[in-house]
Amino acid sequence: MSTNGSSKSKYAPLPGKIPGVALNLGGHELIIAPLNVNQLQHFQELFAHPPKTENISQEFEASLPLIVAALQRNYPDLTPDDARGLIDIGNFRELVNAITSESGLKKAGETAPASR
Repeated sequence: MSTNGSSKSKYAPLPGKIPGVALNLGGHELIIAPLNVNQLQHFQELFAHPPKTENISQEFEASLPLIVAALQRNYPDLTPDDARGLIDIGNFRELVNAITSESGLKKAGETAPASR
């Protein structure tokens, strides 16, 4: 924390500057940043027990908070409704795999952590 009374740390992430994987979502190339440690801890239950459903709509809704958290690292004004408009059946799994692999976690179907 700075000593000038400001609560913002000089080490706070700079939106749009966090490296990651570039994906085309809704015609926009967005950089999917890895989750930070706080986000990993917050979503650990989702990673431990990923949604197992044949219904992609239910799988999407269960994954939406994770997706929004990862996208908001570089695009803090992105809302869940924005994400719903950017994500489609063609990029949904690729997006989730980008988040998990960039964060050092396994991809869907893998049994060991993704290699870096």
